[in-house]
Amino acid sequence: VSDKIIDLDCRECFCALGGSSKCVEKKCPQCSENERSIMKEDCSCTCEECEAGKVLCPTHHECIPKQRWCDGIEDCHDDELNCTSTTIEVTAAPTVPT
Repeated sequence: VSDKIIDLDCRECFCALGGSSKCVEKKCPQCSENERSIMKEDCSCTCEECEAGKVLCPTHHECIPKQRWCDGIEDCHDDELNCTSTTIEVTAAPTVPT
């Protein structure tokens, strides 16, 4: 009744009475402020920093390029919050004299 197994989709499955089972998605523990949790192929969890040139979006735990932070376009929930200024790249269409 309390046996737990991890299936191929990294779900934790528990044996229940009557021969049935209940599976729940395995969640990795939260990492420190500047790291994100990664589930490996073997279903183990690890904490990793974003690669060079990227910034962690704390809400969604994903890394985006630094140049996309505070650029006026929301790439994740956090990247446009508390920006002192935004940099928006504007490209104008060529004009044709008539």
